[in-house]
Amino acid sequence: YSPPGGLYMSILLRPEIGARQAVGLTAMAAVAAARAAEKLCGAPIRIKWVNDLWKNGRKVCGILTEAVVGMESGVAEAMIIGIGVNMQTEQFPADVENAASLDADVSRADMIAAIADHLWEILDDGYESYIDYYRSHSMLLGKAVTFIRDGVTTPATAIGIDETGGLVVRLEDGSVITLRSGEITVRPRCTKKS
Repeated sequence: YSPPGGLYMSILLRPEIGARQAVGLTAMAAVAAARAAEKLCGAPIRIKWVNDLWKNGRKVCGILTEAVVGMESGVAEAMIIGIGVNMQTEQFPADVENAASLDADVSRADMIAAIADHLWEILDDGYESYIDYYRSHSMLLGKAVTFIRDGVTTPATAIGIDETGGLVVRLEDGSVITLRSGEITVRPRCTKKS
């Protein structure tokens, strides 16, 4: 859902990275957008791994990173980071759950500039420069989640974020794995009946 007044931007990068590092670019973009929103809007922002920003329990921003792969080389020649921010949207359709707007008196141009500035700063400082912020703003750590991978839904507990932005989860059998992509949902807490 992309109504007029929202911020919709794409950033083309030509980094020399492998596919494994692509999740790191998405996490970097999330940190850049979160820093921009906190700075310009004064809103506390949480990051839902790997690509959503939330304010007060509702989604205000989504990020999607795609690779442009060379036909002959099979190597990522460029990455496109798409960022959509609900700036001042007042109403959302019924089928758009948990969405909200930043609701701040900030121009789209100022938000775009702030996101780009923060992203360039992260890229200049290196891949490690964003991870502590990303971890401290995660809304998943310590929570029961489910993830979908290869069409299978699996319950787990989010226990960490690795150095490249991968989500570390503990499965119900006690084993620990790191997710590099996938859809994550926070599981509701079970309440015991008395």
